[in-house]
Amino acid sequence: IIDEVENCLGISAKNNDTLIILGQKQDFIEGWLGCSVYQEIITGDFDGAPPPVNLNAEKQIIEIIHTLNNNKLLTGAHDVSDGGLLIAICEMLFENNLGLNVNLPKPLLNKDTKDHVLHSWCFGENQGRIIISTKETDKVVSLLKKYLIDYFILGSTNTTSNLNLSNVDTISISELNSINEAT
Repeated sequence: IIDEVENCLGISAKNNDTLIILGQKQDFIEGWLGCSVYQEIITGDFDGAPPPVNLNAEKQIIEIIHTLNNNKLLTGAHDVSDGGLLIAICEMLFENNLGLNVNLPKPLLNKDTKDHVLHSWCFGENQGRIIISTKETDKVVSLLKKYLIDYFILGSTNTTSNLNLSNVDTISISELNSINEAT
């Protein structure tokens, strides 16, 4: 419950924000593709078990978001759900036509665009993950460490209007937004 409507967060990031995913460990490289939009589109199937849920961990993430927001440390937040991590990032970049140089985990840096593990990291629909945007990275990280919240720094937004996956691929946010708006 948010007492004052003025304290509600939108999903849109602002320029020079740092995007941090909560609920995802630093060494996380393989996402959950069973019962996902990715699985349905790529294979034509929608089967398998849904991702496991840890309600205690999700409660901790919601509580830390409230703490961070009450301390005016966040500029936006967005859950990772249908479509996975990259879709959520793009949705955060659309409104202000921003770009992001995505900080891929080291084991994924040399993967090509057809690699299954890279796809699962980008499009897996694991439960209990929320991306936050902040201009106060040090303060946010300090609180995340204090409360033992798993996190991964995705990168800082910029005005390039491109989503860069290190040396793997570059995606135009403007083009994706046009496609999204036309559906």
